Amino acid sequence: MDNSLPIPVAWIHLPEDGPSPEPVACPELQLVPARADSFVVWRGQLFPEVLAVLLDVRGSAAESPAREVQAVLSSCLPRVLVRAPAERIPDLLPVLRPGEDLCVLEEPPALLVYRVRRLLTVADLDGLTRLPRRQTLLARLDRDLPRVTPQEPLSLLLLDLDHFKRINDEHGHLVGDQVLQHVAGLLPTHEGVFVARFGGEEFAVLLPGADEPSAVAYAERLCAIVRDRPTPGGLAVTVSIGVSTALHPLPGQELISQVDQALYAAKGRGRDRVIHFGALEREVLRAGRNLRIESFETMQRVLTERVTEVVSRRGRRLLEALQNQADRDALTGLFNRGYLDRRMAHDFQEARQLGQPLSMALLDVDFFGQVNKTHGWPTGDLTLRQVADLVREHVRDRDWVARYGGEEIAVILPGASRDAAVLVVERIRQEVGVHTFHNAQGEPFRVTLSAGVVELQSDEDLRGLWQRLSDRLLGAKTAGRNQVRS
Repeated sequence: MDNSLPIPVAWIHLPEDGPSPEPVACPELQLVPARADSFVVWRGQLFPEVLAVLLDVRGSAAESPAREVQAVLSSCLPRVLVRAPAERIPDLLPVLRPGEDLCVLEEPPALLVYRVRRLLTVADLDGLTRLPRRQTLLARLDRDLPRVTPQEPLSLLLLDLDHFKRINDEHGHLVGDQVLQHVAGLLPTHEGVFVARFGGEEFAVLLPGADEPSAVAYAERLCAIVRDRPTPGGLAVTVSIGVSTALHPLPGQELISQVDQALYAAKGRGRDRVIHFGALEREVLRAGRNLRIESFETMQRVLTERVTEVVSRRGRRLLEALQNQADRDALTGLFNRGYLDRRMAHDFQEARQLGQPLSMALLDVDFFGQVNKTHGWPTGDLTLRQVADLVREHVRDRDWVARYGGEEIAVILPGASRDAAVLVVERIRQEVGVHTFHNAQGEPFRVTLSAGVVELQSDEDLRGLWQRLSDRLLGAKTAGRNQVRS
């Protein structure tokens, strides 16, 4: 961001029916007046150029301004700075989300600008690893790829932690998070190299000016660094790396597709290694094979390998269920309601017989009807699929996920206590909350989740368990949404 230009900021004040306050006298901020009841800045329908929101809560606001403030926050990306009288601060703190800030109305202009700039920086960073997010990488690719030449190439590395699902399953998500932080700390930080968390257990490294041999050598060195430096807890980890080099301008998604194919080839050939897309392409062409088919077969082999690992721990019965497409919801790919009812009855009886804990969660996309109404049904369907993918990515290996109906998703957590289940569901809620969705026009928006969590009690039947779960979800929604109730 160019610090010499004013920052475009949407300015909302509450209450709106009172006299308009004087705008902030600060040349570093370009204030764009907006109304809370029609605030769609982040959907690109009013002010697509706005980077942040300044929300002023005046002393004459309603007796409890927290609900009004929360309604505005739910419409925005987490780049909101709330200003309020000092006596209002304790009431407003609980409604803030990660990436939002709060200050007093009398804040000096210089400090106000500092807070806004910090919001913009924090919003672009992954909360766990403190690396830039995927969207920042995509923006960097869009900026740099049009300028690529054979003399000034651009190489992209995609790193994937090998067997990361197994780490989470055997050691827990806390250890998994520590592994991600450890690997993030080993990645390069020197000038000219751009590093981002691509998603899940994947990291991206952008190397401006690096040709194919240089990029491969760099990736080999990264592989060795990760391999030779176990985590502080003594856990050895490895990474597979796919590499691709752009010599001419091309779309960012094309470069990502190339590096993804190379990554799958690296994993398919044993992991803990580096494959460059160019080398893969030359190898396939020399053999007279089709690269697209080759990449598909490699991907299928790697995915089958992952399923086989799961089967070795969870039994042949689950493999048969995974392969039975009749048990899948056509839209989301999750298990459907029929499978949920049958499998849940089995897990219920098993928990009773073995005396093991069993927890359940029911997740609901907040204001999903408004997503359909504002952006259309195709966007609503795509949003639901992406939410389902995020849920699947952040459950434990033992857990399973089903579409309960509409925008509701059930997560079953065998062997998990209520507290352990809440941690898993809270992680899902946070990940969905910071994910950027897009409509058919490419305009960004956000959604949130409400969730209920319960653990099976000794004197409870299955019907009572479902009823209690439904009550917890309803409690989360009536309490303001975007929260987990247990």
